Amino acid sequence: ERLRKTFEATRTSMRLLLFHVWFLTRVARPAGVSCDAVATNYDVFLGRPSPRLNECLQRECKRLLQVREWEDVFRGVGLRPMEAPELATWLEQAVRNSKRKHYH
Repeated sequence: ERLRKTFEATRTSMRLLLFHVWFLTRVARPAGVSCDAVATNYDVFLGRPSPRLNECLQRECKRLLQVREWEDVFRGVGLRPMEAPELATWLEQAVRNSKRKHYH
């Protein structure tokens, strides 16, 4: 129950995180593409996304709206999904770390 409530409370943040990961790895600096090539592509399209990239971006945004569970988030950032007990322990430790660092 706690994992579900935590996920629901942070779903928008999780979606933003997943979008940033997708953007950085597919748009800002795709694997195997030099900075010069990325800049040249931006110049060709006057800073706008190419039609192909625009389609990909829309498809990804729709996919992100379907994120419904922790497994989706972990897979989206390239991590192994955790089983519920491990995830609960991990989140509890994150709260302790946050409190120790006076974040709240």
